[in-house]
Amino acid sequence: MLQLHKVTPVGLPSLRCRELSTSPGKSYLRALVGQFALLGLKTTQQADSVHWSLKPDRPNLASLPTRTLPLQEPSQPPASPLAPMEPPPLRLVRPWLKLMSYNAEQFYKTGKGKLTKPQAAVESLAEAIRVEDPEVIALQEVGDRKLLEEFNRQYLHSRYPNIVTGHISAESPMQVALMSKENIKVVSSQSHWKEIGKSAKYGGKRDFLEATFQTGSGYRFTVYNAHCKSMNGGEAHTAPVRLQEATNMAEILRKHLRREPDAHIFLTGDMNTLHDSTYGKPVINKLTHITDDAEPDLAEVMLKDGKAEPTHSGHDQYPDSKLDYTFASRPLAKQVVNAYVAGDFKQEPWSKASDHLPYVTVFEEAAKLVLSDPDRYAPDRLAEFTATIMGAVRRG
Repeated sequence: MLQLHKVTPVGLPSLRCRELSTSPGKSYLRALVGQFALLGLKTTQQADSVHWSLKPDRPNLASLPTRTLPLQEPSQPPASPLAPMEPPPLRLVRPWLKLMSYNAEQFYKTGKGKLTKPQAAVESLAEAIRVEDPEVIALQEVGDRKLLEEFNRQYLHSRYPNIVTGHISAESPMQVALMSKENIKVVSSQSHWKEIGKSAKYGGKRDFLEATFQTGSGYRFTVYNAHCKSMNGGEAHTAPVRLQEATNMAEILRKHLRREPDAHIFLTGDMNTLHDSTYGKPVINKLTHITDDAEPDLAEVMLKDGKAEPTHSGHDQYPDSKLDYTFASRPLAKQVVNAYVAGDFKQEPWSKASDHLPYVTVFEEAAKLVLSDPDRYAPDRLAEFTATIMGAVRRG
């Protein structure tokens, strides 16, 4: 049996990797063994299955390793007439990335330059982010770029230099923003301030911000960050505004999917919507059914697994509830490894940081096969060998 073992990531210091779960067919495994023999590699003569470690429901993401397929020593000499060579380490690398959506609760400066959030709360906010160590952060209720640059430098150890902000005005000092680590570059960004406000005007309207990111390997994904009208004044009274905002967001996303049907898109943020209420269901439906396809175009990454953990601590009008969401386009939804609400309303730093909890989505890039010392093998044999392994993984 071929088994996965831990190795130290190479060239991916800030990324995590998924523990795969698959079971390739016997015919593929026998072909795989045959390819090992063609390359002169040692392996077992019997290979009925490849064992992949199952991912836990709530993985410890602090230091996830890559996984490697070492070729085990056979109990008897291989039947191949070719003289065996020392097997090289073989890595099937599938980096994990984290997206965090977090309502920072009134983290901005007034016109006189006074910070609206207490110093202790700012420190707690930073700690809540550092605990999860996401690659990309989608923030709501934050101020301008200058404030976020100071926040990154003083509290986040300058780990998030790529900052995208949108429309800021005296009427709307609290806005949405996106931040990413140095190795997650911003390819493009766009404010949808005018489109999001179409027929949905109200005091304190927020932006709808779009940014496309690219990893060091060239993988691209787009994040849309939203903050809908609050339920202050009652859910029934404010629901028509949120429904119009959702309609406007859906139109923006529809145009994107027409340009790029296979685009990897996240829609995330504080939607101020109860997913199971009479007024909330139409909003969720608008955000998941974008085109005319019968199947949903976007899937809410927690709701699809039947989970609806509270993300807001609640107040007099309604108890603690799920108000924050992350939706993934169909191709990207297949790469979502896990989604969870981080922290606890009653414990620090989260209790001091905000009235919301961070909503974390873990997703992965495409699998990459890394074989050390490839020059030892003929190019045609190496290509055939690689194709066999990747075919087994994809079909498993």
